[in-house]
Amino acid sequence: MYRIIFKSFFCVLLIITLFSNIIDNIIGIDIVKFFDEFLLFLSIFSIVFYFFIKLKFPDYFKNVFLVFISLLFISFLSPIFTKESVFQIFIHLKFFLFFIFIRIFFKRDNYILKYTFYFIIFLTLLGLFLNLIFKEEFNYFLDYDIRYRNGLLRMIGFQVSPNNLGLTFMLIYLYAIFYNNKKSFLFLHISTVLFIIVNLLIGIRTSLILIPIVYFLFTKKLYSGFLKYFTYFSLAILFSFLIFSSQNTDIFKRTVNNIIDTQNLNSGYARGLIMLNALKLSVTNFPIGSGSATYGTMLSKESPIYKQLNINANGNLPIYDSNFSSILGEFGFLGILLFIYLIVSLNKILKHETKIPYYYLSLIITIFIFSITNPVLMNGYQALLLAVVFNLYQNNISSK
Repeated sequence: MYRIIFKSFFCVLLIITLFSNIIDNIIGIDIVKFFDEFLLFLSIFSIVFYFFIKLKFPDYFKNVFLVFISLLFISFLSPIFTKESVFQIFIHLKFFLFFIFIRIFFKRDNYILKYTFYFIIFLTLLGLFLNLIFKEEFNYFLDYDIRYRNGLLRMIGFQVSPNNLGLTFMLIYLYAIFYNNKKSFLFLHISTVLFIIVNLLIGIRTSLILIPIVYFLFTKKLYSGFLKYFTYFSLAILFSFLIFSSQNTDIFKRTVNNIIDTQNLNSGYARGLIMLNALKLSVTNFPIGSGSATYGTMLSKESPIYKQLNINANGNLPIYDSNFSSILGEFGFLGILLFIYLIVSLNKILKHETKIPYYYLSLIITIFIFSITNPVLMNGYQALLLAVVFNLYQNNISSK
């Protein structure tokens, strides 16, 4: 009974952490904003406690620890090394530590975690519905900027963030498609149409990139032989036609312009500016970067690197909007390889343990794609929600 109570308490804490923005806005409890840092500390403490109780480290921790030591060594060799460097490495590894933490408690019994995820889905749908009904008033009430994209008000939901809301619906979409093997193409088509509508309301374009990949994985899972390749060919023609037909739309033109602006430091495109300078740092300090807590991260605001690059880190520039740029800038090409190793090794572990490999593979691809435009591994909401969905096993995994 005490295990159920503890797990239930943890899930309540998880819900409060994920929806801390709306709790803070409505009730005014500032402390909830620091719950993700508290969970990060709790994750590290639980791993250490697990070691003293079991006399062995949890699954996957050896991989994370190896990368931690490597990142620490890179930072030590970098031009700048401070105490913030160590703290920032923990933040870089936030998703992986959250994953291990949740896995420790829910690996053999994750029913409570599943129902918690269903409750997150309910709150997400309710938040979107209320945002659609009350429109700008919903944003005013939550003290969030009114922003439009493609002529539509950008939805924020109870997440109070278009990016977090968009990622949430992306994960719900993947869960609906791949978690249960008994799905048809009709279900996929209907789910995809609804998903596209939601993305247009939120104003998120990154999620749309994953749709062709979802169809590819779904076909690979469902068919074999000639039928599989015929479906690939048909889908390639269909998506090519859709892309060609959308060339005159605002969303297509804006996406193309952003890609072009990414290659120009004088374009004024913030994400492109951060990415190009990250590449510059990685080349200058090859094969490492400028060091942890020096570029594109929460603890880097006072870094002298920004002055060298002529970047105003204290302005409105979203300096930590891209996880890829942050890793590339701080740890260089070697850092990118280390994080790829962590993500790929995670997929290998889950693929051998469960019967839904395409579900986890789709989540892995989501991390790679979203890391370009979002701080998925460092952001408290995104890292924690990803850690939850990665721990949603179809069947409980027996202890080894």
